[in-house]
Amino acid sequence: MQRKMGRSKTTVALEESAWHEAGHAVVALALGFSLDAVSIERSATAGGYADVLAPTEWGARFRETARGSGAFRLVERKRLTGGKAAIQKMIIYTFAGFAAQRLKNPRASTSGIAQDFEDIISWSKRYRVLPPGRRKFVDDDQHRIFLHNFEREAQRLVKKLRGPIEKLALLLLRRQTLTGAEVKRAVGRVSDAS
Repeated sequence: MQRKMGRSKTTVALEESAWHEAGHAVVALALGFSLDAVSIERSATAGGYADVLAPTEWGARFRETARGSGAFRLVERKRLTGGKAAIQKMIIYTFAGFAAQRLKNPRASTSGIAQDFEDIISWSKRYRVLPPGRRKFVDDDQHRIFLHNFEREAQRLVKKLRGPIEKLALLLLRRQTLTGAEVKRAVGRVSDAS
């Protein structure tokens, strides 16, 4: 009896990681972040990372923590002049990883995005990203419903930028780690304009 040849779980996981990190990287560039590197090298805590810096005009520098813990950390704090719009872009960038992963596999497991979602909840609470006129949320369910708007925006951007995301994902599967300059050369100029 001959065994059916299919893709291994490892191959599927690596492909999903490539799409996930490519989604973060391409959407980050489209939103005005700068990109130092992107990788699908696995660590004990993550399947890859996108090493991203927020624009300096925001008055603070946010950077995804080193090599795949999945959490942004404040690198340099002045005054957050970008305000809520800056945090909203960070939330959209973070949702974009899973949105891109779902392009590759619509049934992708949500287990790998727990840290991303934890970061999103934390930032939106810390920086009071709330609907106009709202001083606080009654509960976390209301908060998640509000954040769904940012998730939809990430999905819109990922669909719009599918070509560059796919190109980067395929390159990551061949090379595993790329510098920001290599990513820019590979995908060209990207924009979040509708």
